Amino acid sequence: MSASALSTLSIDDLLRAYVAAATGHESALDTANPKEADRHNRRAGTIFNELVRREMQHQLLVLLEHNCPMVRLFAAADALKFAPDVAVPVLERLEKDNTGIASLDAKIHLQMWRQKGRRSKRLTH
Repeated sequence: MSASALSTLSIDDLLRAYVAAATGHESALDTANPKEADRHNRRAGTIFNELVRREMQHQLLVLLEHNCPMVRLFAAADALKFAPDVAVPVLERLEKDNTGIASLDAKIHLQMWRQKGRRSKRLTH
């Protein structure tokens, strides 16, 4: 979905698309399909950028409690940019929960954020 198509979606639809991108990323990793994983990662990034453009990035915070660890990871990685006080504990929990790739990515995001002046981008695979 293009950035212009995203501009017509409601916030709820954007959040649903973000969840679909995060879970699609996880599914692609599970099937060893890095191109598909990257496509889903880029889609989530485009959706986040649309939320920022609308000054609605705080709407992403609801996903920090999502039942899927990969969705929490994606949301927390993006939330580091505007709400690190909320994002860091989520990443720390993911790291400790040993939930596979989400735990490893959470650990790396925290390391990068702490080393790079408290700024991090979502990892790509």
